[in-house]
Amino acid sequence: MIYALLAAQVATATTLTAEGTCPGPVTFDIASLSGRDVVLLAGRGEGAAPIPGGPCRDVDSGLAGPLRFFGPFRDGDGDGAVALVPSLPPSACGMTFSALDVATCAVSEPTAIAPAAPDSCEVVDGITWCHHPSECGMACNDTCAAVGRVPMADSDRWFAAQDSIEECETIAAAFGAFSGVEMAGWTYGCMNDGHASDHSAGPRPNLDVAWLCSTYSGCPDNILTGLDQLGVACGPASRMAICACE
Repeated sequence: MIYALLAAQVATATTLTAEGTCPGPVTFDIASLSGRDVVLLAGRGEGAAPIPGGPCRDVDSGLAGPLRFFGPFRDGDGDGAVALVPSLPPSACGMTFSALDVATCAVSEPTAIAPAAPDSCEVVDGITWCHHPSECGMACNDTCAAVGRVPMADSDRWFAAQDSIEECETIAAAFGAFSGVEMAGWTYGCMNDGHASDHSAGPRPNLDVAWLCSTYSGCPDNILTGLDQLGVACGPASRMAICACE
């Protein structure tokens, strides 16, 4: 009861920030510790799973169970901060983390770790753009699903991220396309590789044509299920959508 009361009083004291993507190295910075020991908690998203044992038994972890525990780790110099740089394995991807101050049972706000972009995706200005990893002629619902994501829900942000030549060129260049871009009121071109795209060599965007971006605000909704050359297999006259996924 005493530990639970202390946790309630200082529940926002301990902080946790994370930088990196999973799998791979992630830097966890834990600050505002009251004691010397901290435990890193991991769960499958946010929730209210209680800590099952120890001096902080029954304290709300802020995470969905089952919980995993790492540590304890020691604040060696007593400055109230601990930095951890573990390399997260694929099994840890999709987990959410919080830090537990063992001295007070204070738990940080939950922190999710972003998944690494697949080989068929590039991150530009905070938006993950993806093409289908194995097929041509796929609209964005199917394209994002193929890389374990969903299309960006904010269609206004999607549209605004590609509605200028400069923005369109930046996205195309991230994939290695440097043949210019074409802007027009395309129904589905927000964005995709260009006219006369040849994918005979396989499901990779055509880097040798001007890519398309749209000035039509309805395009992001249309490209969820529609595409020029929809359903056309990779070949000399096919098309690949480049979709905003999250």
